[in-house]
Amino acid sequence: MKLPACSPSPPTPDKQSGAALIIALLVVASVVGVAVGIAADFQLTAARGENRWHGAQAREYLYGSESLAAYALAEDDDLEIDHLGETWASELPPFPVDGGWVEPLLIDAQGRFNINSVAGRGNTSPTAEPWERFTVAQRRFMRLLQTFQDEVPVDQGLAQEITEAVIDWLDADGQVTGFGGAESDYYLGLEPPYRPANQVMKSVSELRLVRHMPIELYNLVKYELVALPEATDINVNTASMRLMSTLNRASDLTPLTLIDGETMVSGRGQEGYEKVQDFLSMETIASIQGEQARDQVPGEGLTVNSSNFLLLGTTQIGRQRRYMTSLLKRDSESKVRVVWRRDSRLPVYRASEPQQQQQEQLREAAL
Repeated sequence: MKLPACSPSPPTPDKQSGAALIIALLVVASVVGVAVGIAADFQLTAARGENRWHGAQAREYLYGSESLAAYALAEDDDLEIDHLGETWASELPPFPVDGGWVEPLLIDAQGRFNINSVAGRGNTSPTAEPWERFTVAQRRFMRLLQTFQDEVPVDQGLAQEITEAVIDWLDADGQVTGFGGAESDYYLGLEPPYRPANQVMKSVSELRLVRHMPIELYNLVKYELVALPEATDINVNTASMRLMSTLNRASDLTPLTLIDGETMVSGRGQEGYEKVQDFLSMETIASIQGEQARDQVPGEGLTVNSSNFLLLGTTQIGRQRRYMTSLLKRDSESKVRVVWRRDSRLPVYRASEPQQQQQEQLREAAL
């Protein structure tokens, strides 16, 4: 006898509930995953938008600092003398703005040694004295390199080699200067190879690439240097005592002492030297002056006023901190223009720990 076929039994309520629960969990997981992805994308987009907004604000505040600096320079009543007692030289603390703070610092670019002043050739005559082979600016640069004896001892020989290498880095020819110079043949033999600029330096940082320059020395001397588009005079009313100590008599390729430099700085008083001759007549200089040209301190390359200034701007809006350095040039009619601007801040000075702490406290107070 043939038995009837058995039909499949319908699913029990327990099995149906389990399947529905699994499907529901999968749907919830999918929805949560999509929601998390949307939230993450939204937060990322919002953060990018906030950064862009704050970055745009910061840049506008830095541009505003340029206008403020230009106004301070244009309001200078006496263009014949520039010194550190004037309004433009006042070091302002960070001041608050909407959402953060701004810290502008205006310094005299001609209170530093312009590395591009090293360009040029001295007396190339075979009968010329050793010191005559270098220009006045080159001799001052050699002396500057020797002022860090307590930190990085540099003798006259190394200073001369570095100077000769800088001369070749700046000039457009392929002729090697002295025994320390270097042209393309030398730099292309390095690993990795590179070519010398053979033009004025755009940044002091190029000095790190020059032959013979120790990085330890560069990290010290960079605070005394600036790279301006053209050769400039040193303002004896704003130069540091270290730079002042390089103003020795022509034939001496070593610097004066830092104490001598400090004496020269003190001698300019609150209102500076009125003329370069007033500086050359001060006791410290007069004591080393002689009648012959080789025993005199050259007045060449010195001035008591300036036309090039650096604005070092720092601002923080929200979590965005921006830096900008602008070169401002003032003409004889007190008109100020921006020559260039860069998204970085030049080293100003080697601040001590208390100075750094004080600046941070001022910034926090501005928030």
